Amino acid sequence: MHRLAAAADLSPATVQGILSGSTGLPRTETLRAFVTACDQDPKPWIEARGRVVRATRGTPTGWRRGDESAARRLTLPTQTWLPVAEADPIALGVHRPRSDQGVNSLPPYVPRDADEELNRILAEAGENGGMVLLTGDSTAGKTRTAYEAMQRVLPGHLLWAPPPGADLRELPAVIGARAENRFLLWLDDLEGHLHPQGLDPNLLARLSAAGVVVLATLRESLYDLYRPSGEHAAIRDDNLQAHLVAQAGSRVLNMAMQVEIERAWSAEELLRTAHAPDARLQDALANHGPFGVAEYLAAGPLLWQEWRGALRAGGRPRGHALVAAAIDLARAGMMGPVPHEVVVEAHYAYLRSAAHLRPEEETLGQAVRWATFVRLGSTSLLVPDAAAGTWRVFDYLVDEAQRKQGFPAVPESVWEIAEREATGSQRRGVAFSAHAAGRARTAERLFRAMWEDGEESGRTLGVILAQQQRYAEAEPLLRSAVADGDILAPGAYGLLLTQLGRIDEAEPMLRWEAENGLTDKGNVALLLGDVLGRQGRASEAAEQYRTAAAAGSPYAPLALGSCLLGQDKCDEAEPWLRKAAEAGDRYAAPRLAITLIRLGRPDEAEEWLRASLDMGVTVHFIDVSHALTERGRPEAAEKWLRAAAYSRADAAIALAMRLLGEGRFQEAEPWARKVAAHGDAEGLATLGAVLCGQLRLCEAEPLLRRAAEASNTKGTMFLNFLRDEAEPTLRLLAEKQEVWAAELGLFLMSQQQFEEAEPWLRRAAEANAFSTDGSLASLLGQVLHHLGRSDEAVAWLRTAVDRGHMEAARHLGSLLLQQGHVEAERWLRLAAEDGDMEAAHELGYHCFMADDRLEEAELWLRRAAAQVPQARMCLGVVLIGTGPEHIVEGTELLRQAAEAEIDPAAFLYGDFLCAAGRPEESEPWLRLAADAGNSAAADKLAEVLQQLGRPEDLEETQHLEETQGPASEP
Repeated sequence: MHRLAAAADLSPATVQGILSGSTGLPRTETLRAFVTACDQDPKPWIEARGRVVRATRGTPTGWRRGDESAARRLTLPTQTWLPVAEADPIALGVHRPRSDQGVNSLPPYVPRDADEELNRILAEAGENGGMVLLTGDSTAGKTRTAYEAMQRVLPGHLLWAPPPGADLRELPAVIGARAENRFLLWLDDLEGHLHPQGLDPNLLARLSAAGVVVLATLRESLYDLYRPSGEHAAIRDDNLQAHLVAQAGSRVLNMAMQVEIERAWSAEELLRTAHAPDARLQDALANHGPFGVAEYLAAGPLLWQEWRGALRAGGRPRGHALVAAAIDLARAGMMGPVPHEVVVEAHYAYLRSAAHLRPEEETLGQAVRWATFVRLGSTSLLVPDAAAGTWRVFDYLVDEAQRKQGFPAVPESVWEIAEREATGSQRRGVAFSAHAAGRARTAERLFRAMWEDGEESGRTLGVILAQQQRYAEAEPLLRSAVADGDILAPGAYGLLLTQLGRIDEAEPMLRWEAENGLTDKGNVALLLGDVLGRQGRASEAAEQYRTAAAAGSPYAPLALGSCLLGQDKCDEAEPWLRKAAEAGDRYAAPRLAITLIRLGRPDEAEEWLRASLDMGVTVHFIDVSHALTERGRPEAAEKWLRAAAYSRADAAIALAMRLLGEGRFQEAEPWARKVAAHGDAEGLATLGAVLCGQLRLCEAEPLLRRAAEASNTKGTMFLNFLRDEAEPTLRLLAEKQEVWAAELGLFLMSQQQFEEAEPWLRRAAEANAFSTDGSLASLLGQVLHHLGRSDEAVAWLRTAVDRGHMEAARHLGSLLLQQGHVEAERWLRLAAEDGDMEAAHELGYHCFMADDRLEEAELWLRRAAAQVPQARMCLGVVLIGTGPEHIVEGTELLRQAAEAEIDPAAFLYGDFLCAAGRPEESEPWLRLAADAGNSAAADKLAEVLQQLGRPEDLEETQHLEETQGPASEP
């Protein structure tokens, strides 16, 4: 077997499971590896496996009802049922007590505080059927409490305790054939029965309808795994959260009547223990310390201390590693019995940290004997099953590891082993644990494998993918799960459709779930109400929210109150919003305040607004401001809007527009700038509107244009106003008040109306209007340059430089350079040294064109290249010309400039690629330059197409040459 396992690259445990048939249907990859190792063609085996999968897919749950008399894999012979009164507690899972007092029987039962509630619930289930679930920590006494309760309340019921992983689908048929009896299904450690062939919501509903009592226990840590915290909030926020992955298990728990058994015993329980005539109980009472009595009786703390102490000098480092591996395999989801070989393989990861204790001196046999030795007649660290070749770690150790703060995480190697070796319900456990631990890829691989192997519907994998916002992959899986009759799929599919905005499709899924699904009705009604509200069906939404509130959903009062407030039913909305606010819902207080304002009680509303502000919640304060304005309280409206504006962009915009409407432009501007600084289109439009209000139109125009290009309505509206009304308004102002001449000149200049701009700018510059820093003189110089009046332009630009306006130095240098003045370089250098990168580029280009100044050219062009794409092109040409050692850097700079759509750079880069023997790569660059009107690029493109053997494309290139005229230098 070991040789076969090595040849197949599988563990011996996996091979043994295949040969014995104990693992059920093997996975596709496992089957392929095994059959190939046996020198057989795997194809017919895999095809046969596929036929089995197709024949059984969809049968675990569904709307369709098959023939109850049809044979299933597992039969339930009548002799497996026995009266509750005859049941053996140890066989049912009650922990053996420590027997250091020389007594092996169970101690007398000490009544627990939960017994009264448990008796009532169990009696109700005995009459009507249903599930009773006891939760609590390991060794808290769950199993003993459940055993004693059924002995007291249901001694005449027939009991069956199936092993973990058993196929329970035959149960309704077996029970239906013996209708004269009453039945109790005992499911200690419920997690071993939450699988498609085990207990699902559909089967539980059918058993309950038949009057069957399902009595189960579940450790608290696993209960949290199936019912993660925050599930209501997850649904309210329309997020597909972790609880949906374990949806089947979660819904089973939702259907159960739960009783929690506390780990620490109460004073009353300890008092009852004191009166119990049993030496073991008295010893536990005297010595249990911070532990529960049941915990002490089961030797849990003792075994934990012994395991932890095994890492001391002279201890059992290899034995400790074996137990640590088994604990972490269970924490990774491999709960219950695990093959010896798997634990041994995993334990090597723990030996490295114990190297100082020389674990090699302890043999594996010695370690196994120490780990499986029964302490105090109770249990061992690893509980062996010799016949099956497995170990099961004492579950107290797993729970204690989960409870301890700072306990090391499960090592990566153990996760890998668990993913590879887990089968059946353990594979599902590893998938759930991986998902809960944030190992999304591990969980996805396992759920995908289970789906492909027919062990899981596409629902769970679909939810996993939707959680990662991979909606396109998730949607067909969930849709297929619904079509296949997975009764758990409609709710998950409805949630996904709401995420996709497909509200009309989501409604029937959620409505079916609300009416037929076996789930938390409150959450589904809540989400269905949201969907109806988004469709504008407020009255129907309110009814769903009422249903959710009646089902106890903690988020329904806020939803219902908000819905009624939206319909202006303030009298009805107030009690619901008050209930939500008083329950601590942070988002209810401002809604309640709006309601109170509309009801004419603003002073009471103020108290709730202060409370909301103290909690840092300012959402809905804009609506508060509107409500106060409508009630004639503008000062209070501005006060609360201003309070929200510090933390909310929408409130800052609303405040800016309010101040703008009141003509308070200088107060409005900083609020608008605060939002516009982040590039938000609404913020840009608001700032543009505020600047328009101050007639600073040249500043406003680019902001409004950016907002309008982003399809912002406000930006488009104010931009149209600016274009239609700005010029006549500014002319009127400029003719009456000289101070507006500069603004009019700037506006005309921005519209390329240089001749009309010149007299207004001259008038402003001569009067030093608005500015004495030379900016107006610089603008006037630029306008005169555009008009071809170079001598006047030079004079005004000199004036601007003399007044300290360095941007004018670049314009002056450029103009003088065009005129051939030696003085030009001085002004360009002055601007470049002041940080003007355009000037640095122009100076570098000037040095490049001069003789023997390449080093100086490279210096200035490197300085400018980071900001000016044209400088990258020039620097690339300079570097290519300086020698082979710079060709790589030079061509990279050309490529960067070409990517910035500098057409000459595209031509030069394409030409270089062509010369380097790479015509295929050169074509797109040459085409880019040719399309931009570069005739030299068009000529070169024609050569490349001819070289590539594509004469059919030459006609287009020749057309480009005809329209562009003769070739010119780039």
